[in-house]
Amino acid sequence: MRQENMEAQIRIDANFERLDAEFVKMQAETKQLKQMVFGIGENTGKIAEDYFYTYFLKHREVGGIKYEVLERNVSRSRGTLSCEYDLVLYNESDLLIIEVKYKFHPKDVVKFAEKNLQIFKTLSPHFSNLTMRGAVASFSFPDESIELAKKYGLFIFARIGKNVEISNFEKVKSF
Repeated sequence: MRQENMEAQIRIDANFERLDAEFVKMQAETKQLKQMVFGIGENTGKIAEDYFYTYFLKHREVGGIKYEVLERNVSRSRGTLSCEYDLVLYNESDLLIIEVKYKFHPKDVVKFAEKNLQIFKTLSPHFSNLTMRGAVASFSFPDESIELAKKYGLFIFARIGKNVEISNFEKVKSF
């Protein structure tokens, strides 16, 4: 009986060692998969930014306002506040801040309108005398995201095929 118990314990220990090795291998594979998925998301975001940046290089007029300067990936910080803005267009009197996403989720609209846009002039006091407007740009907008963008008074730039459709002119707010 003792011999059988010892043999059973040896088999159990061997199974645990095999399972531990498989678990370690699965963890490594999961980590690799996470990196791949994150990379895909990062690349699609960059594709959207590249597309809209190129568009605004050629089309500097929005809502009858001509913008002279286009900046990309503008990082601002002041004290404990910091933020990065995808596209910033401006002239002597007007400023347009554009947040770009491959797919614009409702939570992204809220964050941009309620936080990032609100702190821009605090982070960039040299723009405080300009009339500021906000915009969201994307390849894909769920209906709820469009409704939120309208509620917050943002321009909406949507890629439709090879073109960009601009909407919400009548409800855009100045900040």
